[in-house]
Amino acid sequence: MKTQSSQSFISEDELQQRAHEYAQKTETLVDESNEWVVFSLGDEYFALHLDQLDEITALQPGVGLPGLHVALMGLINLRGVVLLLVDSARALGLRSKMPLPDEHQRILIVVDERGNRTGLLVDRLINLSVNQRLNFEHYEAAANHQRNYIDSVAASDDLAIARINLPELLESIREWAGG
Repeated sequence: MKTQSSQSFISEDELQQRAHEYAQKTETLVDESNEWVVFSLGDEYFALHLDQLDEITALQPGVGLPGLHVALMGLINLRGVVLLLVDSARALGLRSKMPLPDEHQRILIVVDERGNRTGLLVDRLINLSVNQRLNFEHYEAAANHQRNYIDSVAASDDLAIARINLPELLESIREWAGG
């Protein structure tokens, strides 16, 4: 049915074609290899798969815990749940001093295989994308590293992005925290 208005309507065939294209795009968005959160620690860029991320929150005031590993900043209360807060840059050996609070800092709440939640402080959230293809290539750490927290590296928009080996990092955090 055609009408005499300034609006143009699409045909049934064109509507079906658009629905088919949209369905295919939706399938692409579900593809796990395309779901990343990219963040910076100093001048370096890192990625975590969105499956490893529970939530992102702004920097919260917390309570320091003396006598622990330098990367363990302390505890935060996130909506009634107490979480360990870790300075990601210090954990990766990229920073020697505790960072000053900054409005761009975020806490990435990650979950380990046991369901334990941990807060990872990052300097800046760069990108949260469910459709960003990053072609990671395996990375071997130098032989003098005790642990390898980076498992692969990708290039994106002239940036090198390192993918964090989260299970390995969380295992170290558990050891540093004494359990």
